[in-house]
Amino acid sequence: MSLRLNNLFAAAVAMALWVGCNGVNAESNPNDTASNHTGHHNKASVSITFQPFQKPSPAGGTLFTRMEGSQVGIPYANILTSAQFSPPWWNGRGVASGDIDRDGFIDIVLATGSGIQIYLNRSTNKAIHFERQPLSLPDIDSLDVFAAALVDINNDGWLDLFLTSYMKGNRIVLNTEGEFLPASIQTPPASPLHLTAALGFGDVDNNGYLDVAQGNWFMGHLKPKPPAASDNQLLLNDGQSFSVQPLKGITGETQSLLLTDFTGDHNLDLMVGNDFEAPDYYYQGNGKGELTPILSSDGRIPHSTATTMSMDTADFDNDLDMDIYAAQIAASATGESTRLPTRPWAEYCALIMDKVVRQGCENAVAQRQLFNFGPKFQPNDILQCKTLTNDDDKKGCMATMLMLAAIRTGDKRLCQRIPAGQEALKTACEHAFMPSSDSIQEAWQQAIPVTANTNVLLQANADGRFTDQAKELGIPSAGWSWTATFADFDNDQWQDIFAVNGDWMQNRGTPAKVFFHNQQGKGFVDKANEFGLQNHMIQSAYTKFDADNDGDLDLLVNSVNGPMWFYRNNQQANHSVVFELRDELGNYFGLGSKVIIRYGSGKHQLREIKAGGGFLSFDPPVAHFGLGDYRHIQSVEVIWSTGETTVLNEGYRAGGKYVIRRQR
Repeated sequence: MSLRLNNLFAAAVAMALWVGCNGVNAESNPNDTASNHTGHHNKASVSITFQPFQKPSPAGGTLFTRMEGSQVGIPYANILTSAQFSPPWWNGRGVASGDIDRDGFIDIVLATGSGIQIYLNRSTNKAIHFERQPLSLPDIDSLDVFAAALVDINNDGWLDLFLTSYMKGNRIVLNTEGEFLPASIQTPPASPLHLTAALGFGDVDNNGYLDVAQGNWFMGHLKPKPPAASDNQLLLNDGQSFSVQPLKGITGETQSLLLTDFTGDHNLDLMVGNDFEAPDYYYQGNGKGELTPILSSDGRIPHSTATTMSMDTADFDNDLDMDIYAAQIAASATGESTRLPTRPWAEYCALIMDKVVRQGCENAVAQRQLFNFGPKFQPNDILQCKTLTNDDDKKGCMATMLMLAAIRTGDKRLCQRIPAGQEALKTACEHAFMPSSDSIQEAWQQAIPVTANTNVLLQANADGRFTDQAKELGIPSAGWSWTATFADFDNDQWQDIFAVNGDWMQNRGTPAKVFFHNQQGKGFVDKANEFGLQNHMIQSAYTKFDADNDGDLDLLVNSVNGPMWFYRNNQQANHSVVFELRDELGNYFGLGSKVIIRYGSGKHQLREIKAGGGFLSFDPPVAHFGLGDYRHIQSVEVIWSTGETTVLNEGYRAGGKYVIRRQR
């Protein structure tokens, strides 16, 4: 028997012994209060099982040990070509994690310019290691994929793939008992003109199937006012097909979406983060598939961010309500961003150990110097392309230059001169001349105000209103922010924020990363260096998950023009506990459900199981709690996505994962 199987067998034995000693078995019916919020479920049978964590990873000099992806079996590197020095390519690619084959270990999906790559987790308690899964999906390999999410679309208990591609629409690939097969590929409705850059998942109408919020992106800074055909949509899933519901509001360049109950009424709401001209939108859900915009006149949301890249919710102060963090671009010449250390462009690729990847990185950095954006661009910049020796590089460079020239000069005829083989840039060039969406003045007057160059932390108040506390709590800026989401990375009972950042501006170096360590709900302090999370490469997306099942959260982070980076969590002292849901009355993995634990003397914490929020970033459907010195939990409360509440009062020890299953 292999070491991995031995570990699983030992865990199963320990689980059986512990569960037997505590009197909770698969046939029991713990206290299900069944509040019947939605009115269509009665008392249900709820069971709970336990699996202990594996022993901790080795200790390190810092909380995290940084490793190049190839060191853990993920060699993929996102190296830009000369045809990719414009959005969306220079924004980076997506990453997701989830247990694809249901072996108890979290796997990885990467979005690439040629489909996807899947890495199955083959870790043991001695080493973290991933193994690439062979795929035979020719239709997917032809797609330029940006977002890849692992969610159970058909509610069969297996995580499916939802993919977005550049100019070729979106795809669903259903999971067939751990495999993704050509016959299982589906095309959902409402494919965007250019790209769905943001996805959010949840059961908005409480019918047991995951619905999909699609946030569409058009051309970024090249056309900050997109056409009406770039409107966002909600795809309502009835288990057989999707119906399309447009989302009300001003058409924007959407970079982040999150379905989450930030209003606290047990119905999923929606947050939409827009870059450039359009304001962010906050919608309140009614549990029946309807989403109503919250207006400025409602006085509930004081303001949001102006160039939003990431939005998340969490109970950062452990008062059992959901707070909101929105991250945006904060130029390094302004405010708090001036305090972030930078590294010169000449050293951008210096961290990379793989010589081939480092050479590709250096070539791309050199090519970046050929392009000017904004008012500095001149049509004769195209002559710079002649300095390139590779024919493909020359064609890509010329295509990008011609697109820029057409847009800057207003001469659509230049689009026709884009070289053959560069159809994506040619189509984008032509689309740039489409008329922008008309938006009435009343819509702007009703929209929630935005604030520039500072991130927003909206702390929930008892009256349902929010107050921005970002400056007071020490997190007004994380530089040119991309993904910035909450999690308790050191298991001290308080959720932190890890913010990745960076951009391709030439007049400055690449900024340091930011890790806002939560000071017991009273503020945050940047401890990226102390925690071992520093990296000066441009990073835009990450997924947080427990790679080795030892009870702490590891990280896999992308690079824009570089390799993946894995950060192993070396946490040793603090305890933790994890909950996963298996809901046969709602959506199977419990997206939109909340878990509340109570422990110690009046202590409690709240987690909501979500899918979305970060830029091109998706995490497993897991509720992870750090407990500090505490080893036991008195009670667990589950507020299911359909509104009912289950309270388990048996008392539970830390140090493992509980699976709570709800059956008819």
